[in-house]
Amino acid sequence: MCLRCCDIVAELFGIVPGNDELARLISILFASDSSFSAIFACTVHLFHRTWREMQAKGGEMEKVASVVAEQLRHVLKMKEIQDVETFNNDLEAFSYKAMKRIWRKEQEGKENDQLNSLAVIQLSAKLRPNLEEVVRVNHLNYLKHGAVFQKLVKNKKAYWHWKLDASEKMLTITVCDSDKFMGKSEKEQETRQIWLKDIADVPKSVEDRKTSSSRSLPGLRIKMKDGEELMAVSSDESQAAIWREALSQLIGENKSNKHTNPKTESMVEQLLKMELRVRLLNVNVANNGEKPEIPPIPADISSIVQSF
Repeated sequence: MCLRCCDIVAELFGIVPGNDELARLISILFASDSSFSAIFACTVHLFHRTWREMQAKGGEMEKVASVVAEQLRHVLKMKEIQDVETFNNDLEAFSYKAMKRIWRKEQEGKENDQLNSLAVIQLSAKLRPNLEEVVRVNHLNYLKHGAVFQKLVKNKKAYWHWKLDASEKMLTITVCDSDKFMGKSEKEQETRQIWLKDIADVPKSVEDRKTSSSRSLPGLRIKMKDGEELMAVSSDESQAAIWREALSQLIGENKSNKHTNPKTESMVEQLLKMELRVRLLNVNVANNGEKPEIPPIPADISSIVQSF
């Protein structure tokens, strides 16, 4: 360890070939009669402390040494060091965690530079339609799972369960006794099926007409072609937004497939960044269509049976 620390300090002073920091050590050279020994002592102390902070093992000497060398260089670059005591105090305040934060910022800066390059911008434009389709299918599956909404009824609370059919052509609406849907309604007349082709519009807001002054509520409202309106109130605005956007696309109202829900756009952006980062890392993503090779059954399994 002492030999490795000596090599690090010798490189800093330019005694051995490497990236020397002699220009930043000039003040220390003139401030101390034994500057090399003083810096060496600081490096040994830093090496021991970094070893403990990294929880390093016997075979990780070079790994710790590379971290210590970077710590020394970063402290020297932070400000002009006048004497060894100041240098040692700055090293005491510069832990391995601080080094990891610097690495994280450098990595983020590198990734941002790569993400803003022309090649990546062109790639993201090609990937975006596929990811938008993934989000769209995910939202349709969410509608097929169904959700319970509050029904606008005077003087009492009423609920109904809305669910998209597997064919994506019909809505099934079932009256519920509570905000928990048990699977089916007790009365057959409390279940209604609506064809999506009969829906004229999916407005953005739900108007509460129970009071003298109408107000907008978070929820879902659909206008039928025969003039009927169905309104469902939701305490979760994001849930209602997914329903509105998905139904608008299904009935052809949103032909451009432009996202009206900000969270949908945020989800697409998040998936796009993840996909780009994986591609920039050159990670080999396994193909879902590829099946693992199954080894043949051995002709004689007596030895295997005996071991159990």
